[in-house]
Amino acid sequence: MKRKARRGDPVRRLEIQNFPRGFKPEGTVSRHAVRAIIFVNGELLMVRSRKTGDWKFPGGGVEEGETPEKALAREILEETGRVLTALSGPYLTVRERRPAGINPKNALDMRSDYYLAEVGSEWGELKLDEYERELGFEPAFVSPRRALRENRAIRGSPTGAAIPWLNREIRVLRLLLSGKAPTPLLLPESLALYSERLALVPLSPVHRSAVFASFTADIARFMYPRPAASIEETDSFIESASQDRAGGESLQFAVTDRETGAFIGCLGLHNARAQTPELGLWLAAERHGKGYGKEAARAALDWASRSLRAEGFLYPVDRRNVASRKIAEGMGGRPLREFRGRGLGGNELDQIEYFIPSAPTNPFAAMRPAPALEPFGRWLELPDRPKPTRLFLYDSESPCLRAAPPRSIAPKATFILVHGLGDEADSWRALFPLLAERGYRVIAPDLPGFGRSIAPGKATMKRHARALRAVMDHARNAAPVHLVGSSLGAAVCELAAFSPRESGFSGSREPPVPTSLAFLDGGLPTAEPFSAKILAVFVPGLAERGYRAYRNHGEAAYRSLMPYYARLGSLSEADQAFLRERVMARVESETQLRAYYASFRDYLRLALASRGRFTRGLEQLARAGVRFLVLWGSEDRILSLKGSEPLRSVLGEKGTRYAVVPGSGHLPHQENPAAVADALLQLAENP
Repeated sequence: MKRKARRGDPVRRLEIQNFPRGFKPEGTVSRHAVRAIIFVNGELLMVRSRKTGDWKFPGGGVEEGETPEKALAREILEETGRVLTALSGPYLTVRERRPAGINPKNALDMRSDYYLAEVGSEWGELKLDEYERELGFEPAFVSPRRALRENRAIRGSPTGAAIPWLNREIRVLRLLLSGKAPTPLLLPESLALYSERLALVPLSPVHRSAVFASFTADIARFMYPRPAASIEETDSFIESASQDRAGGESLQFAVTDRETGAFIGCLGLHNARAQTPELGLWLAAERHGKGYGKEAARAALDWASRSLRAEGFLYPVDRRNVASRKIAEGMGGRPLREFRGRGLGGNELDQIEYFIPSAPTNPFAAMRPAPALEPFGRWLELPDRPKPTRLFLYDSESPCLRAAPPRSIAPKATFILVHGLGDEADSWRALFPLLAERGYRVIAPDLPGFGRSIAPGKATMKRHARALRAVMDHARNAAPVHLVGSSLGAAVCELAAFSPRESGFSGSREPPVPTSLAFLDGGLPTAEPFSAKILAVFVPGLAERGYRAYRNHGEAAYRSLMPYYARLGSLSEADQAFLRERVMARVESETQLRAYYASFRDYLRLALASRGRFTRGLEQLARAGVRFLVLWGSEDRILSLKGSEPLRSVLGEKGTRYAVVPGSGHLPHQENPAAVADALLQLAENP
């Protein structure tokens, strides 16, 4: 069914003649209808009759004064309660000729145009007419095969003869089953996107005057293109955009008012089929300050996240363009890189390229930054192969966001905080500001596969260490670097610190050897006994089933955190609320599930079989003058202080500090951040 889109590709057509033998109509009644083909996860959104049991596509007649697009949006909302968000087509036209229902002596000539559509996820109130209520119309998702099977069964019964649309829907379902489920991108030339106030429609010659008049030198001052010198240049641009759109690679939209069609601006999704399409956007000057920019960008990115399966979006904007930066940051965008250049009009550009992560299909999979850390979020791209890793991190000295006035002096040193298994950089939300306030640069990354980091492929300890080496390279300056690892993160710090060969680092420069390494309730070698329950993670699929079971039991998922804290209930109400939200985000994320167990299994292999490797590495660091801190929660029920004896034996007394944090469990930096901050500051300031 899926065909390569071609410019001018003809619409599929079906003809249905259903006249009794010898029928001679006295007249002909013509009718035009529009119907929606809506696929969601392989199933169709259709309308079922409780009275007859048949399935029909949502849609109906185009009323006088309506465009087909407005008619279909109205019909979808009335019959399914869903809001139209994307539309292209028509994909299929069915021409039916049969006796008219009201006057059977006349012939009905019905043209039904079937469009490819997408809808929002929320159900609204149905608005059915009396006839539809009598038939008991109700929206439901159904596989095309089941809908076809049940419609065929009804056609063979006495009831089927009274359902005028039955043959038509059977023919359409058969056609859909002959190939893959079509999507709106199959017909890129007609693809339009919709939001509450806006319609993003294909840029065409009808917009030429508005584009020419609106894209002024003032609008273009922070952009690479220059204003057109003549209306003919605008025509050339629109023609080029139409040619690019035909292949579905670059989609240029006119942003218009959904009700009136008035021109508002332009939006482009470039390299649309890439892993990270690029967003471009501008609005006419008189449309600024009304929230149209963010609404248009959100509509485009939400659609592309679902339909293109993009991992995220690139959005380059000039540093001085505050309004556009707010759009990026408001959608979770964080700086990826900076560059300078010059536009076609000779204007100087100081660009920040934001990376906006793809909108999650499951709302629980979204991980909002911890409020205290949000101003410091950014992205770091690692040139992994075959696909790059995009590491999310907090950086108190982020040069792009300029959240605070630039420092007049360089930071004293850099602390890099590495979270443990199943956690993310937000684990440091209380400790991070305590260190930053003392004049230190503080960086806390989400390890690959965890939190918001996007890392195609398998999460391993070596990959985590390689990412940490890249963070160390990112933090390079004259100041010392102190690595701080929590639980499994401590072993990651060890691997990253031993040598580039250990971590697989392939940067152009040798990252600095850390000045110190702090172990917070973790580190290898260990004498920790691993129970049969823990070792059961090596049984394929067994542990994953238990992880997924929490998805239907939010309170049980939250209680699973109790062993990690001395007293979970003693945390502040804000912290407890944050953890309730965060634990559900973790268990709902398949990406996090895979990263969790892949990392856990790799860590256990290292703990069981690589004691000598870590012993030699730590001895190498000690000879290089690296200082150590072993910090443990007094009530840790995950990793005991006794289990750390081999680690402490290797480190010895010289150059190593030991401390126990009273009244804390496995995560002392959350339960007693002040004590942990004091210990780290003493390590950094008192060699």
